[in-house]
Amino acid sequence: MKSYKVFIFSLSLLSILLLITKCDFIDSESKNSRDDLLKLCSGIPEKLLTACSADSDCIITKKDCCGCQMGGESFSINKIYEGCWTARLYLLCNGIACAAVYLCDDPMAGRCISNACTLVSE
Repeated sequence: MKSYKVFIFSLSLLSILLLITKCDFIDSESKNSRDDLLKLCSGIPEKLLTACSADSDCIITKKDCCGCQMGGESFSINKIYEGCWTARLYLLCNGIACAAVYLCDDPMAGRCISNACTLVSE
């Protein structure tokens, strides 16, 4: 199961890198650089990250390096930004240690409330 998750994550990261190589606003000398990826993915305003029109637009993801499963926070974002958000966390959180403290409210769901993905307890 772990190798499947690594495979899916790798595909997501590859998709982001392919997207970046097609962006005109990133110069050709630095298309695949770590800094450009961070700039692209960190520059998405939270209002845009969470914008939605239906519950099906929303997913649950880690808000920080650890997520609520490991002492951090989780939140709900629009699924179209999942790859970019995951890549951003991967680059920022490399080597970060997380506390083995489960802080999630179970069960949780991402819901579209007032056109914003919101994490709710079910």
